[in-house]
Amino acid sequence: MINLKDKAERLIKEWLNLDFWPATRAKALEMLAHESYVQIQKDFDPQNRLEIQSHGLQGDYGPGFTKLNELVIAQTAQSIYYYCLRVIGETELKIHGIGIGYDWSPHAKDFAKVSAAVFLLYGVRVYMVSEPVSASYAEHLNKHYMCGCGFMATETHISRTECRYIVYGIGRGSALATPHSKNVSEMISASNSHIFIPHPGLQSLDKVLEKGVETRLLVMVSQEHEVSKIYHKKLKLLKYFDREYQKRTKRSFRIGCFLIGLYDICKVTNILQNLFQFSTDAIQSRFVFLKGIQSNAVPPEKCITAACKEADIINSRAEADGVPPIKIIISIDINAEAICLAELIGSPSPSEHCQPQWHIYRKEDINAFAMNWCAENLSGNPTVLARLKKHRLSCGRTTYPPSLSIQTGSPRFIATRYSGVTCKDDSSNSRELWRLSREEEKETECGAVCGGYQGFQNPAEEIITTRDGAIILGVLAELLIDLYEFSGTGINIRKPANEQLSSNTFGGYLSSFTQGITPQTCQVES
Repeated sequence: MINLKDKAERLIKEWLNLDFWPATRAKALEMLAHESYVQIQKDFDPQNRLEIQSHGLQGDYGPGFTKLNELVIAQTAQSIYYYCLRVIGETELKIHGIGIGYDWSPHAKDFAKVSAAVFLLYGVRVYMVSEPVSASYAEHLNKHYMCGCGFMATETHISRTECRYIVYGIGRGSALATPHSKNVSEMISASNSHIFIPHPGLQSLDKVLEKGVETRLLVMVSQEHEVSKIYHKKLKLLKYFDREYQKRTKRSFRIGCFLIGLYDICKVTNILQNLFQFSTDAIQSRFVFLKGIQSNAVPPEKCITAACKEADIINSRAEADGVPPIKIIISIDINAEAICLAELIGSPSPSEHCQPQWHIYRKEDINAFAMNWCAENLSGNPTVLARLKKHRLSCGRTTYPPSLSIQTGSPRFIATRYSGVTCKDDSSNSRELWRLSREEEKETECGAVCGGYQGFQNPAEEIITTRDGAIILGVLAELLIDLYEFSGTGINIRKPANEQLSSNTFGGYLSSFTQGITPQTCQVES
């Protein structure tokens, strides 16, 4: 015990020599006073420090090298600065600068300020947001200024105590890819004192930032800034839709998400946040990530029963917790190649006389229904319209598969190039496709809920793909929320392929809010 105590005291002393920040200093001394020697050896040993992954750093806030705190952020920022000098050079780094964003989560702004101060102290221009933003905005900021690298401080969505420090790619990339992440981590060691020991100027953090503003080395990017206007212009359709949707949608229920083989829920929530512009609160109000995560070998049809039981337990205390009950469950595997869905048709609160009942839909029914919705309404989706406009494309006439019924084994949807391939009607009003090349046919086979667009260089990556379960989860969630809230008749999965959706469904709802804001048709450049 004496050896443990001596080692713990030494580790705390070494930590206090580095840590300028009162909160973590006090917590470190508190751990020593409580004789948490084993935990101290684990948390304060530099050999156990958090390693930078492709997504950056992730962990609970607190003192020690195994946690996220201002000292660890300062060391990481200093390591990235020196690594940038090695990779892109000092001249390039100072010309392009770095971009920094943060959201509303605890400690996010503090981490952003520390990162900004580190680079300002080395004479590097910093573009930092003046108020909380989404991760997609921070990425846009970095790409707009072609920054040498960038940072985004946020929370993980798994736990409010966990923080996340996203590092955007070295050399104007959008992700910190291997081997950069490994190299940056390896540079943070006691032997590199210029990295391991935080810059003394960080003790006067606010003064560093004030001087940066005075010298115009620090550019505070507000919502009135030109880069913000460009960002909002790009997302005009999506933001308009989201505003109207939020205004009209009542949060009377939540969707239970049972993810098979997908252990990183952060990936799912980040995709939902970036693609659909969901805030953290919106994700928490719409989705409940059920804890029972199974292996890939277990099909969704078998997992859905366990998910329903877990939802019953959550619903039994929903009223007491003041939250909406779970009425929809989506069981989906990591690649979205198998989807199972359940709808609550009984009472959400079980009692002796009324047990909750769940209607489980087969994946073939879901595929057919989602396929119909895509074929009839995808051209009015604000997200897709924005992507089409980016590529100077516009949807032509949407088409159905050649047969009048959906082939659930391999449903397809083709939105034709506006100034190229079109569809033709025969006397029986059935729709046939122009003959496609073998390569084009292969590109359009996108699985359950997907759109393939001729004219895109990488159609499977530009539009929703079946390989990304999180995106399909978001699409189905938006569809189901609206159908359940506005139709008042439940999901009503079974619909003929050629039946137009009525105005009280998701498709009609989308169309009513996209009229007048559809991008003007423009020809594809040859």
